[in-house]
Amino acid sequence: MRPIPDDVEPVPQQARGTTLADGGGIALADAGARFVELQHTDRPAACMDARHHVLRVQQIASDRWVIGRGVVDLVRTERKAQMSQQIDAVTGHVVGLSVDDIGDGSCLGAMGFRTGDVLRTLNGRDLVDWSSYGVIYQSIMKDGNAVVRFDRAGHTLTVLYEVRNE
Repeated sequence: MRPIPDDVEPVPQQARGTTLADGGGIALADAGARFVELQHTDRPAACMDARHHVLRVQQIASDRWVIGRGVVDLVRTERKAQMSQQIDAVTGHVVGLSVDDIGDGSCLGAMGFRTGDVLRTLNGRDLVDWSSYGVIYQSIMKDGNAVVRFDRAGHTLTVLYEVRNE
């Protein structure tokens, strides 16, 4: 399988097929008998720490990324992305964290998240607020990876982030 270039949007797991990219940045994916057109978006700005050092965020497959440890340290406290609790309209229960706005230079944006995504679980733990992030952080550092399940445009996606000490 050939690697997906950085300027091509990943195809959701449910619609994955043959991915083609033309010079204009349009990707086409075979979704059964029809084709789905995915519009190219500009690459987000690099994720940087407080000292303006660029942190490693690299997509290596449509559902797999490599990130530096510093990114994990920044995600919970970064102020460039706005998040709020997502409440189920029927039950009234909190079901995840909604990404309300991805700002310029946001680590969440560099990691492939978009405004409107709803983060459901991180390493199998429900994300209803950031209060349990300490336990999740320890899990990420112990396992060396973060598995994030989230909803985007009616589809549930799962992405693996390999955490490296860099």
